[in-house]
Amino acid sequence: MSCKDSIKYTCGTKLNARCVDYEGVLSSCTTLPSCTKFNLHDVVEDIQGVLTDLCTKLDISNIDTSCDPLEVNKISDILNNVYSKICSLEDRLPENKCQDLGDTNIECLNLDFSCLIPAD
Repeated sequence: MSCKDSIKYTCGTKLNARCVDYEGVLSSCTTLPSCTKFNLHDVVEDIQGVLTDLCTKLDISNIDTSCDPLEVNKISDILNNVYSKICSLEDRLPENKCQDLGDTNIECLNLDFSCLIPAD
């Protein structure tokens, strides 16, 4: 099938998108002003802007995976991984969480307490 057989060439005379009215529903994320008529060009530009914004906000390429490499490419997979780790940490806490925390040995954390001033 050649490009000339595609559906976009079957409507007769070509029209500029600015000359085609849009009669559909706009997304709740639209940046278009409230009015009664939109043209196809403006709606497509609006959709492109919303998609670009979403892609930027959902970009996971800069997540630091040095402590636990993630082999995922979806936000839901990352969130599931985080929630799973939170649940496993909660399972490790003693039953009397607040009462027993003062007795927990934290030497293994290698915290530097040299900046603390002794109480007088």
